[in-house]
Amino acid sequence: MTRLTPVMIDNVASSLDGRDESLRSELGVDLQMFAFEATGLTPQNDGELPLVAVVPMSCGKGIINGFTETVSAVADHIGFRSFVTRGANASGLAEAYQSGAEIIMMADDDEFIAINVRSNQITNNTLCTALGYVEALRMAEGSLWGKDVAVIGVGRVGSESISLLNSYGARVHIFDNDVRRCEEISALYSDVVVHDSIPSALGSCRLVVNASPAAIREECLQRESTISWPGMPFNFLGSDNPCRHTIIHDPLELGVAVMVAKAYSFSISATEPLPAQPDPLLVIH
Repeated sequence: MTRLTPVMIDNVASSLDGRDESLRSELGVDLQMFAFEATGLTPQNDGELPLVAVVPMSCGKGIINGFTETVSAVADHIGFRSFVTRGANASGLAEAYQSGAEIIMMADDDEFIAINVRSNQITNNTLCTALGYVEALRMAEGSLWGKDVAVIGVGRVGSESISLLNSYGARVHIFDNDVRRCEEISALYSDVVVHDSIPSALGSCRLVVNASPAAIREECLQRESTISWPGMPFNFLGSDNPCRHTIIHDPLELGVAVMVAKAYSFSISATEPLPAQPDPLLVIH
């Protein structure tokens, strides 16, 4: 998982209305509609969406300044009630549980997860980022069936993207510097085309998922390409007028919005009530 820096997410919370506008222009939906459609939900106009708690984690390389607040802001923006716990780690998790939160989100150096307390199910940012960006490509195109799609980078998000694209009937082309990993992917999907360079992959496909930190040069793209770009950092090397291409990218918003919606989707089929909350007086501090 790419470790974000405070600079990458500095303006996310304050620019969510602008992200809605860009998504309407690119895909015809705002962030809430996008997240709900990607996860098979219908946006609710009545009734409250559940409480989301975001727990800071200080293990590993420590807390990324502004990360939990940004995640909470995205959840709020798409209609959920969200807060960041005062405590971190175990004490934050206890606080989230005692608050009655139905969805609890937390991230360390290796995983970023969303827990649905009602259904006892978990989703993660790897799956939801891949789902979000593949769905974005599908929405932009209308259908991916029978279309050639290049996936640059076959790590965690790239591998999930390949699986989703395959299920949508796309013809997948891949490139990664890790030749062994490409061979493993090719063995899983008999119709995957392996390329020996980024220009080769981009030259074969108008549709692209860039799930890597690699730069993409506009000169390598086909005319009017559509690039769904979950990889960080964003590094497009193009002309002063790249508008002839559609580029779908943000540092956090799409993946987090889909995570929250996916975690909420687990509640739709859950029939059991939330577990009884423990008496706060019995919790050892």
